[in-house]
Amino acid sequence: MIKDLNVDPQEIAKFEALASRWWDRNSEFRALHDINPLRANYIDHHSPVAGKCLLDVGCGGGILAEAMAQRGAIVTGIDALASRWWDRNSEFRALHDINPLRANYIDHHSPVAGKCLLDVGCGGGILAEAMAQRGAIVTGIDMGEAPLSVARLHQLESGVEVDYRQSTAEQLAETVPESYDIVCCLEMLEHVPEPGEVIAACARLVKPGGALYFSTLNRNLKSFAFAIVGAEHILQLLPAGTHEYAKFIKPSEMASWIREAGLVLQGMTGLTYNPLSKRYRLDETDVSVNYMVRTVKPA
Repeated sequence: MIKDLNVDPQEIAKFEALASRWWDRNSEFRALHDINPLRANYIDHHSPVAGKCLLDVGCGGGILAEAMAQRGAIVTGIDALASRWWDRNSEFRALHDINPLRANYIDHHSPVAGKCLLDVGCGGGILAEAMAQRGAIVTGIDMGEAPLSVARLHQLESGVEVDYRQSTAEQLAETVPESYDIVCCLEMLEHVPEPGEVIAACARLVKPGGALYFSTLNRNLKSFAFAIVGAEHILQLLPAGTHEYAKFIKPSEMASWIREAGLVLQGMTGLTYNPLSKRYRLDETDVSVNYMVRTVKPA
């Protein structure tokens, strides 16, 4: 159950389908329930769904998706937000813009070709696919069903091989410890209740001598102004409500968790954004907002 995992249900809800009232036939969604048999019958009449693979884009709470599954279809449903994950002009464009910087940084310090790489909190697969394209053998894990559905669907389009699984780092560490040469956990730690436990799990997952990469947001007035007020509300680089300031992580806190996990901190760099040029760059002298660290597990 989610309550037993190092997962914040409120954070999962941000990236999942909408409200708890979706299946209440007396709520504001009652019209969807009323028309659903008509829609389902129309589709099934013209294109019998039994045994067919059916995709419901913008599935919301799954009203149509479940009806189709009950008729024998093999259904994948993705919600509206998740379906925009690979749209470079959507609210996820910031992830696309910073991805080459992140991928280059990792590949420069830990060449990924031929290596087993784990992407913790992979979301829709933006980093995972980039690493696979560079020759890594990639596993991506996430607790969100909708982002994973998007990742798998995009994989069909791109042809890039990634093994996507719904799991936490803690769960995976129990079954396949010391299985990966490189572990990445980027823009994820600020979305869980116990970031230190995720770092510890990542340490258990990497092989002795392996490399680990973490990124998150610093906690200070500048990061609040830039990452929440600026990025989410003014520039709309990210969906509003993506982050909670109280969950931001100071570099000193990150370093402490890294030491407690038995890892060695090897480097830290900031990721800065110029709103005039609309360009991101890595800057080792400025970790005041977004920053990335690289660590190693002693052999």
